[in-house]
Amino acid sequence: MSHGPHESLPGWNPGQVLADGCRECESRTIAGAIGRMDSETFARAWERATEAERDGLAGVSGAELPLLAALWAVAVQLSRRGVPLGECPSAVSA
Repeated sequence: MSHGPHESLPGWNPGQVLADGCRECESRTIAGAIGRMDSETFARAWERATEAERDGLAGVSGAELPLLAALWAVAVQLSRRGVPLGECPSAVSA
């Protein structure tokens, strides 16, 4: 993320998509966060959502929990339509 340095924030983990203690991250809505992601960040968030749901995930920030929960809910809906559960849709061949 280019809006501010997260490395100095308490509890920051390099895998986080949104960081606690960053006012911009904490103020983003789920739709706003998803809409501003580049494709690489979206795929990373999708993967984190899968890991968080399946195995638990160390280093999840409170700011990203709602985002990860929303992405997992979408993944479940897509799985009911043939997209393998947890697989980012852009990676699925048509």
